[in-house]
Amino acid sequence: MIFRLLGSFFNPRRSLQAQIGLLFGGLTILLTTLLSVAVGQQSKARIESNTGRSMEQMAHQLTDDLDRGTYDYYLQTQDIARQTTITDSQATLDGKRAVLDHTLTLHDDIAWISLVGVGGRVVLSTTSTQEGQNVSAEDWYAQTTPTTADVQVTDVVLSPTTPPSAILLYVMARWKDEKGQPLGLVITAVRSTFVDERVAELLESATFDNLHVIVTQADGTVIASTDPTMIGRSWADQPSYEMSTHQPYGHRIESVDGDEKYLTGYAVMDGFRNFPGLEWRVMVRKDAATAFEPANNLMRSLLFTGVLLAIGFAVVGWSLGSRITRPLVRMAASADAIRGGQTLVQLPILEGEDEVARLGHSLRTLVAQLTHEIDERRTLETQFRAMFELSLDAILVADGHNGTILQVNPASKRLLGYEPEALVGKPFVSLFPPEQASRDEIIERLKVYGAVFEEQEFLRQDGGTVLMDLTATLMPYRGKNGILITLRDITERHQLMLAQLESDAMRNQLAVQEQALNLKSTIVSVASHDLRNPLATILLSTDIIKRYGDRIPEEKRVGHFLRIETSIKYMQKLLDDLNLMDKLERGLVKPAPDVIDMPEFCNTLMDEALATTEIVRPFQFTLDPACTQIIQDPRLLRQAISNLLTNALKYSREGTPIEFSVNLAPDGQLRIVVRDYGIGIPLKDQENLFKSFHRAKNASGIPGTGLGLAITHRAVDSMQGTLAFVSVENQGTTFTILLPLILPPKNPAYQSTTIPHSA
Repeated sequence: MIFRLLGSFFNPRRSLQAQIGLLFGGLTILLTTLLSVAVGQQSKARIESNTGRSMEQMAHQLTDDLDRGTYDYYLQTQDIARQTTITDSQATLDGKRAVLDHTLTLHDDIAWISLVGVGGRVVLSTTSTQEGQNVSAEDWYAQTTPTTADVQVTDVVLSPTTPPSAILLYVMARWKDEKGQPLGLVITAVRSTFVDERVAELLESATFDNLHVIVTQADGTVIASTDPTMIGRSWADQPSYEMSTHQPYGHRIESVDGDEKYLTGYAVMDGFRNFPGLEWRVMVRKDAATAFEPANNLMRSLLFTGVLLAIGFAVVGWSLGSRITRPLVRMAASADAIRGGQTLVQLPILEGEDEVARLGHSLRTLVAQLTHEIDERRTLETQFRAMFELSLDAILVADGHNGTILQVNPASKRLLGYEPEALVGKPFVSLFPPEQASRDEIIERLKVYGAVFEEQEFLRQDGGTVLMDLTATLMPYRGKNGILITLRDITERHQLMLAQLESDAMRNQLAVQEQALNLKSTIVSVASHDLRNPLATILLSTDIIKRYGDRIPEEKRVGHFLRIETSIKYMQKLLDDLNLMDKLERGLVKPAPDVIDMPEFCNTLMDEALATTEIVRPFQFTLDPACTQIIQDPRLLRQAISNLLTNALKYSREGTPIEFSVNLAPDGQLRIVVRDYGIGIPLKDQENLFKSFHRAKNASGIPGTGLGLAITHRAVDSMQGTLAFVSVENQGTTFTILLPLILPPKNPAYQSTTIPHSA
C-alpha cells in the first residue's frame, strides 16, 4: 500500500515536481554516461596506442636478439670451417675432433657439430652415432648445394611433440682444404632452447604481466611459444601474420579462434650485418580485456559518480519543483471550484515579483473578467431560451461537423410530427426525402459559404412531406462549431403560387424566378459569409471607440478608423462586384465603344491595381506601336484587365515580376496577356475557374470572393472576345484576352515599344 502511494505521488505523468526531479536526474545520468563513454573510448585508444607500441618494440627487440644469436652461430660455424686443423688434409681425425669438442663446450645451445663429406657421408661428429651415416637424403642437407654461399642457415619445422631439446637450426659452412678444394660441409645443430632462453629473458625484462610470445618460421609454423601446445601449429591465418607480410613491424587488435581478442605487437627478423635473416615472425600479445581493464574501471567509476550526482540533482530538482508547483496547485484548486459553478471564488494572491506571482495576478484578473462574461452569457442564454421555446418556426441545432441534431424546440413537433427527443441524435439530412439530390450537399455548402437559404421538402413522422423555407447558418455551440437551422412552413404560400401558374408561360416564368432565387440564395450566402468579417471589424472598432475613446491614444484611435474605412471599402467593392455580376448575367450591360489611348489607359490600370492592394510587385509592360489607340468599351475593358492585374499581384511570389503586354495576334486580333510566376491553379480547379464564387483550393488563405474571373469572362464575352489561360501549380499563370481590333481613322506609331512601369 505504501509503495503504491509513493508510486502515485512520484508518478511523472501526474506530478510536475516529479517531472522536474526526473529531468535533472536524467540529464545528469545522460551527460555522465556520454562523458564516461567518451573518456573510456579515448583511454582505450591511448592504451591501444601505447601498449601496442610497447609490445611492438618488444617483438622487435626479440627479433633483434634472435638475429644476433643466429649471427653468432653463423660466425662460429664459419670460424670452425676456416681453422687450420679442419682445413689441413694432413691433420688427424683426433685433432679435428678436439676442435669440434672444444667448440661444443663453449655453447650450451649447440647439440652437435659434424663434418660431412662431399657425398653426404658424416666423416666426423661430436656424436659418435652419426659418424659413417649418409645424410644426403635429409631435407636440411638437400637445401644446401656447392654453389650456395659459404655459410647457410636452415630452419627446421617442429611438431607439437618436439621436445625442448630438439634441433631448431642447422648452420652449414663450406669445408675446404688448404688449397681451396671442397671437402664437404661443417654442420652445427642448434637446439630450440636458443629461442626459449631469449623469450624468457624478454618476459623477465617486460613491464607488462600476462604476456604471450609466439615465434613462427617464415611459412607461419610456430617454433616457439609461451604456450607449448601451440608449437607446430600454423599461424599463417591470423591477421597479425598477414600484416607482417606487408609491414616489418606494427601492432593491432585481433581475434583468435573467433572469440578471444588480443592486442598484438609483431616484428619480422630481417638479419644482422651480412647475415640475411630467416624472416621469422615474432608476436607479443596481451589479452585485450586485461589490457583495457584500466579504461573499463575508469568508465565504471564515472558511471557510479554519475548515478550519485543524478540522485543529488534529482533531489534538487524535486525541491525546485515544489517551489514552483505549490502555488500552481492552489490556483488549480480555485479554478476547479470556479468550473464547478462557484463564481465568487477568487484565486489566491501570491506575493513576490517572480514569474509564478505574475502569473497568479494575471490569472486573477482574467478570472474576474471571465466571471463577468459568464454572467452576461447566462443572461443571453436565458433570452435565447425564451425565443427558442416560444418560436412558431421549428428551430434545430446540429453538429457543424457531421450534421447530427443536438437540440430541438417544441414547434418542431407541430411541423414535423416528431417528439423533440426522437430527433436528437439523428442526422439532419435524414429529414430530407431520399430522392432529394442536394441532401448530402447541405453540410458542405455550409462549410464553404457559412449560410444556406432555400426551399426544401421535409419528411414528417407520418410519412408525408411538408415544404419549408430552410435557413441554416454556422454558429458557435458549446465550444465547437454548430448549425442553427430554422424551418418555416410555406405549404400554403407554395399552393397559392402554383394556382397562379396555369399556363406554360407562367411556368417558364416560375423557372426563371426559381433560377434567380437560387442565384440570389448563393449571392446572399457568399455576401453573408464575406461581409461577416468586415462587419465584425467595424462593430469591434466602433465598440472600442464608444467605450474607451477618451482613454485610448490618438494613434490607436486613428488605427481603428482606418480599419473601419478599409472594411467599408471592402464591402463596397464586394457589393459593386455583385451588382455588376448580376447585370452581366442578365445581359443588362451593353458595350459602349470609344477611342482608348492604350499607354495612358494601361498605366492607370497598373497604378490602380497597386493602390487597391498592399502587395508590391514590379510590372513589365510592353505595348505594340500598332495598338496605341483602339476603339473598345473602356468600362468593360477596364473591368477585365483590372481583375487580371489584381489577381496577378495577389497570387505571385515576392520578388517575381508581373508581365503585361498588348500586341497584335497572328490573326490580326488585339491580344492582351497578363502573366505571373505565382502559386498557379490546381488542375482540378481549372474547369470551374470562370464560375461565379469559385475559388481554387490553394487560394483559401488569400482574400477574395471568387467573382473577379467570372466578371472578366463575362466582360470579354460582352466585347465579342475570348478569354483563355495556361497555368501550372507552383509555377504561375498566363491569361490571354483576344478582342476584335478596331482602330480609329488615324493611329500614329510610337517610337518605343516598351513602356517601363515600376511600383
